Amino acid sequence: MLVGTSTPEHRPLLDEVTARLRRSVPSFATGKIEAVLEEAARRLAPVVASEVKERAHRPGAVELRLNLTCNQACFFCNCDGFAPNVLPNAAVAVDTAKQLGQQGAQSMVITGGEPTLNHALLDVVRAARDGGVTQVMVQTNGIKLAEPGFGAALHSAGASALFVSLHSCDAGVSDRITGTKETHALTLQGIDSALDDGMSVLTNFVINSLNLQEPPAYISWLRERFRGTISGRVFSFMAPVAAALNNLELMPRVSEALPPLRAALDDCWRAQEWVRVAGVCGLPLCVLTGYERFCDEADNPPDVPLADDRMQLDSCAACTHARRCSGIWKRYVERYGAADFIPIR
Repeated sequence: MLVGTSTPEHRPLLDEVTARLRRSVPSFATGKIEAVLEEAARRLAPVVASEVKERAHRPGAVELRLNLTCNQACFFCNCDGFAPNVLPNAAVAVDTAKQLGQQGAQSMVITGGEPTLNHALLDVVRAARDGGVTQVMVQTNGIKLAEPGFGAALHSAGASALFVSLHSCDAGVSDRITGTKETHALTLQGIDSALDDGMSVLTNFVINSLNLQEPPAYISWLRERFRGTISGRVFSFMAPVAAALNNLELMPRVSEALPPLRAALDDCWRAQEWVRVAGVCGLPLCVLTGYERFCDEADNPPDVPLADDRMQLDSCAACTHARRCSGIWKRYVERYGAADFIPIR
């Protein structure tokens, strides 16, 4: 990966901001303002990928990130300057999508930020399909899909499915989560449009303190609102990374999230509806005993690598799921301890 840098292109701006801050806040120690701004610019600059590899947990699957910009501002967004596989250059993204297909990638997720804001999205989708990728899914908040004709164009380009962020059945709660006003209805319109255009739609619900008790009602609402046309429902958990690091008070304990989540999973099972609990962005198997059939973690290949921000406890070595577990967040354990995670023997 090529690390984002704040120099030389950001240097004039940094110097000007530093000078203005120093005039208004002269008590800053020498070099302190400069260091803060350097770090801010470094984090905002995309970490542009020099190579895109298949996902370690899903051989044959790849992910392309077209941007880091978005028309929402979820307080738990996991996209920052260090997000993987960022290809903001249109020509590079198109060439990479085609090459990955030619190299054997079977499925591709195109994400962001919000990828529908990138003018190259349709070309990237076409290139992936031309290269031999059999399934292209776009991860989106669905707002752009509310525009007439956009869903049809995306489907015609070769996108077969959408993975839509939809974190509440209540518009007011959604506004608080997404940091935007009145976009909940646009997301619903976008889903309606995509379904009408023949795409499959999966929804992603990130569990946090604002929607903690909502999963059972959310499942019933999806069923009624879309009359059984939603292909799948995914539950994720607010991960202590990126934007969430500034909002950790809104990250619930896993033990608090489990009762409503289990109730929602039970409802889907009775209704024979497809539902999953995410792995890397969700919960480990040890907290969902009896619900393993819904868990992405259960499909992990053995000996998956641990990300830098994850860990396994010493006691995890004896767990039945240890070799397939992608670990627990270090920052979660720092905040709440590890009592929620009991090895399964």
